[in-house]
Amino acid sequence: MSSDAKQQIGFQNAMKAHKQFTEYLRFLSPLKLSGYQSRDDITGTEIKKNIEIFFRDRFNRQNVELKISNSFEKMVVVDVKSRIIPVFINILNNALYWVGLAEKRQIEIDIVDDLVIIANSGPAVDQDDIERLFELFYSRRANGNGVGLYLSKQNLAVAHHKIWYAEKEEEKLIKNGANFVIQFRGMEIEK
Repeated sequence: MSSDAKQQIGFQNAMKAHKQFTEYLRFLSPLKLSGYQSRDDITGTEIKKNIEIFFRDRFNRQNVELKISNSFEKMVVVDVKSRIIPVFINILNNALYWVGLAEKRQIEIDIVDDLVIIANSGPAVDQDDIERLFELFYSRRANGNGVGLYLSKQNLAVAHHKIWYAEKEEEKLIKNGANFVIQFRGMEIEK
C-alpha cells in the first residue's frame, strides 16, 4: 500500500472519530462547563425508564435479559440528569455489543455495599486492557472509538462520583462477565 493510500485511510479514520466525538458532545450538550445547572433527585426508577425507552427494541431483537434490582430502583442521587443518565446509556450500549458474543445474554444492575454495579454476561475485560479502559480513543470494540467510557468517567468526576471496572470478586454480579462500578457521592436508598 502506498504512503498516499495509508494517509488517506488515516484521514478517513480521523474524520470518523471526529464525527463520533461530535455526536457524543451533542448528546451531552446540556452539560455546560460553566454556570449553574439545576440539580434534581434522580432515582433508579427514572434511570430504568430511560434505559427501557432507549434500548427496548434492542433488548428484544438481541434476546437480552435485563435485570434491575429493587434496591437500584430505590436509589436516589441529587445531580444534573444530563450528567448521570448518559453514563448508563453508554455502559449499556457497550454491554449490548459484548453480550452479543455470549451464549446467555444478560445485563444486571444492582447495588452492593453502596456501589452501583452494572454487569453483563459478555466476555470479561482482558487484564491487560483494564488500565486503559477509560482512556480517550481506547477501544477493543469493533468500530468502537473509545470516547464513551472516557466521557462517562470525566462527566462523573465533575460531581465527585467515581467509576471503575470491577476486579474484586465482591464487586461482581456476573462472575465471568464484565462488571462496572459507580460510586455516587451522596447516594441514598429510599425506604
